[in-house]
Amino acid sequence: YLHYPLRRQRQMCIRDRSREKIDLLRALGAEVIPVPAVPITDPNNYNHQARRRAESTPNAIWGNQFDNVANRKVHIRTTGPEIWEQTKGKVDGWTCGSGTGGTYAGVAEFLKSKNKDIKTVIADPPGSCIYSYFKTGKLERTGVSSITEGIGQGRITDNLKGIFFFE
Repeated sequence: YLHYPLRRQRQMCIRDRSREKIDLLRALGAEVIPVPAVPITDPNNYNHQARRRAESTPNAIWGNQFDNVANRKVHIRTTGPEIWEQTKGKVDGWTCGSGTGGTYAGVAEFLKSKNKDIKTVIADPPGSCIYSYFKTGKLERTGVSSITEGIGQGRITDNLKGIFFFE
C-alpha cells in the first residue's frame, strides 16, 4: 500500500522474491515488508495484509491491483493502442503471464476490438489454475506450485472476469 504524505512507499513482498528486487525497492526508499507466500484464501495472503495495513494507516491507500478493473482499463487505453500503433496493426498474437490479469485482459480486449482473429494466450507456469479453469471450468492446481515471481495465478481476478480470449 502507499502512504503518500511521507512520500514513502510501503511494499508488501512475498518472502521468496528475489534479493535483487527487494534491494532495489529499498534503494528507491520503499519499506519492504516480507510476508509468507500463501493462497488468497489464507488471511495472511499479501493482498489481505496490504488491505488491512492500508485500512489501519491514516492517509494510506491500497491499490488492489488484482481486482481493481482500472488496471485492465488503463491497458485498453494505453498499452493495447501502443502495441497496435508500433506494429502498424500487424499483430498475429498476444501473450503474457496472468499476473493481476490487468495487462493481459486490457491488451487482449483492445487487440480483439481491432481484429477478432488475433490469438491471445496466457502463459503461466505449470500448476497454474488458469489452464485448469479454461479446460474444465474448475480452479485446480496440478503438479508443482505455481507461485512464481509475479505470475501463476490461482484464481480468476476481477481483471480477468469476462475476458476469455484464451486460445
